[in-house]
Amino acid sequence: MLDEFEKEGFEIEGAHEVMGEMTLPRGRLGKVSPAPEHMADIDKALHVAREIGRLDIGQGAVVCDGLILAVEAQEGTDAMLRRVADLPEAIRGRVERRFGVLAKAPKPIQETRVDLPTIGVATIQRAARAGLAGIVGETGRLLVVDRDAVIAAADDLGLFVLGVDPQERP
Repeated sequence: MLDEFEKEGFEIEGAHEVMGEMTLPRGRLGKVSPAPEHMADIDKALHVAREIGRLDIGQGAVVCDGLILAVEAQEGTDAMLRRVADLPEAIRGRVERRFGVLAKAPKPIQETRVDLPTIGVATIQRAARAGLAGIVGETGRLLVVDRDAVIAAADDLGLFVLGVDPQERP
């Protein structure tokens, strides 16, 4: 599809290429860090998000205490997080005991100039309602809309936001 625009002389640049400050940096974004007990969920959620992307299913996955609670398909991240929030608290985190991780990763086949995974304040709020401890994404491959507001919301709600290198296992 983009090649038609390029044939007409248009140069296509992604938001991450033009405004690199909109992408998730490596490491923690905000004050909250993942606890050691979250590391296995971070690893598994990122693995699942990458695998469903490889299969052209979606860009996100939620893992809590080693259990895959949800994968994103055509419904999108917001609907997936609402589904997680509706699950019994016995298998997900809750406000008093945040547990579980949302991971977002781009599909290997997608055109990243026009379709990168994205998070914003609403993502943070929905993850908090679902009882999650945090969000992980690939450095430079996840757009953060209104970074300052995302950081403030994550800090206020006690969630971590973590960037890892695309080839890295956290």
